[in-house]
Amino acid sequence: MTGTLFYLVGASGAGKDSLLEGVRQRLRPEHYCYVAHRYITRPAAAGGGEPCGPERSGV
Repeated sequence: MTGTLFYLVGASGAGKDSLLEGVRQRLRPEHYCYVAHRYITRPAAAGGGEPCGPERSGV
């Protein structure tokens, strides 16, 4: 199996989640594109978003 792996990184508030949501909305089954699990690495007490469950978009 071959393909391309993209990493999306950026500062808090840079719009990463917004970009990923836009990608998820535009994917179709024939794209065979998957959006991986989102990991939040800061302590829970620091606040911010809740982790998302694993997603397989476009299928």
